[in-house]
Amino acid sequence: MKLLLIGLDGVRIDIALPHVMRENPGFEKPHHLADSRFHAEPASPPSVSMPPPSEQPAAPTMARMVERGGIVPVWMTPPTDSAPGWSSLLTGTRHEENNVWWNECVGHHLARTPDILSQIFFANPAATTLAASTWDTIVSASSAGP
Repeated sequence: MKLLLIGLDGVRIDIALPHVMRENPGFEKPHHLADSRFHAEPASPPSVSMPPPSEQPAAPTMARMVERGGIVPVWMTPPTDSAPGWSSLLTGTRHEENNVWWNECVGHHLARTPDILSQIFFANPAATTLAASTWDTIVSASSAGP
């Protein structure tokens, strides 16, 4: 079996893949209530103008990959910092379980919630895995990585 997981921080799915918003109701709203410790701040005017909505995907290669594979929404309880999102995505746990709430990864419980590559290794030490990232925190054994 082979798995390729690609994650792109900051991609707006409504611009990159507008058809996904229509076809997958999971992208409409979170499947769980927001944590009461976090609240939305008043929206500030955008610093960069976004292109007008289009029916054509802004990411055609990604659209082809989704057609041949799949895409799933990930909703964040805390503010959308990268480390909380990646920690939850890679370990399959919520923030309350892995205790990653900010990008600093301080006080995390990641040793108790192994990431997907570690789980593969523990299940089959002969399996070949690879983690590649431009952000060390994702691939560092001391934070969210394997």
